[in-house]
Amino acid sequence: MRPRVFHRTTGAVVLLVVMLLAAVLLGAVVAGAVFLRELNQQRTLETRKRLEVSFQELFPYPQTKPANLWRDFGYTPDATKAQSLTGFTTKGWYLQNLTTLARVGDSDPTHNPPPAFSGVQGGWNGPYWQGSVDGQGRPLDAWGRSIQLRYVTSPSSGWQVFS
Repeated sequence: MRPRVFHRTTGAVVLLVVMLLAAVLLGAVVAGAVFLRELNQQRTLETRKRLEVSFQELFPYPQTKPANLWRDFGYTPDATKAQSLTGFTTKGWYLQNLTTLARVGDSDPTHNPPPAFSGVQGGWNGPYWQGSVDGQGRPLDAWGRSIQLRYVTSPSSGWQVFS
């Protein structure tokens, strides 16, 4: 029997196929990384917008629509009654109060039940939140995480919407 001879042309074809597969794989990895970076940037921008909108729906803000919880109910959350949120050290509230009237008192224990509508308080003008919500009616950021209202003490005391 004659031994099989590996021809140069066969070796060159195999090498070419391996190089093409490596180039395709490298291109897919780079394209995937670019896609994920772009997706992350889009979600970051969308979440920043949603956080701003949710804050404006809670408290008075001169450049926005007049309907918000502060104008409708005199919403002034009491930091001493903030609730512990599972998995977080900072206390606060989830924001179902932006989606349904029935949750306004639950989300702000200082107004349980909500005060009577009188004077500048024009009644329920909600739902204030028009974006995505989870199964419990909590507003979501662009990653699908619940937006929360939290009381912060540093660098100064005040309220912050958090995702």
